[in-house]
Amino acid sequence: MKKKERLQKILANQGLDSRRKIEKLISSKKIKINGKIAKLGEKITKKKDKIFVNGKQFFIKDNKNLTKFIIFHKSEGQICSTNDFKKKKSVFHFLPKIPFGKWIMIGRLDINTSGLLLFTNNGDIAHKLMHPFYKIEREYLVRVMGKIDDIFFKHFIKGVQLKDGVAKFSKIIDMNKGKNCNHWYKIITITGKNRQIRRMLKFKNLLVNRLIRIRYGCIKLPKKLSKGTWKFLESKKIQDIYKMIK
Repeated sequence: MKKKERLQKILANQGLDSRRKIEKLISSKKIKINGKIAKLGEKITKKKDKIFVNGKQFFIKDNKNLTKFIIFHKSEGQICSTNDFKKKKSVFHFLPKIPFGKWIMIGRLDINTSGLLLFTNNGDIAHKLMHPFYKIEREYLVRVMGKIDDIFFKHFIKGVQLKDGVAKFSKIIDMNKGKNCNHWYKIITITGKNRQIRRMLKFKNLLVNRLIRIRYGCIKLPKKLSKGTWKFLESKKIQDIYKMIK
């Protein structure tokens, strides 16, 4: 008997889009199975059932060994969307063409933040790498105007109440040497709220004037990777990624 799998998982694995966006397509009745409107959580057989997305048939490919990962060094001023693709402001403008699926970003950065971005063409894996369940660390270099004193250290580790919930840092390391008005810190967090570090520090009237992501889970930003450039991840690093989401 042929194994059935959830529709959104199959389409995400096939690189159609992230699981969340596919679920929105299903909810909007834009996906059909064998001529009938698909339902959330519906299970299908890959080779038996016919899938239509926005009126066009979507053909399931054998995606064995076709999952790819790239690492990109984002510059300040670049945006993490396709809206300004033609104006060359989007990070997607700089990515290589991919023959299978499309590039899905893992953990976006705001326009004023630079550093590491991960991309894959496997929506299911992208979903897992961003899901809070796996508690994947993000590490940043942060330059702050002012200084985080001991009381603030404790508040940030314990957690700060933001509009969209409690956010906290797992670790803060003082990197500063000397007595400049700007202080450098390494900050590690496992929560990926929008503009989290800037918002948390602003909560204590501290201004972030430089923010660089240098690590996402087991993947570090290569020192020799120039801003605005990318590289494919080697097989060993890909295996390390799979270990994070077991």
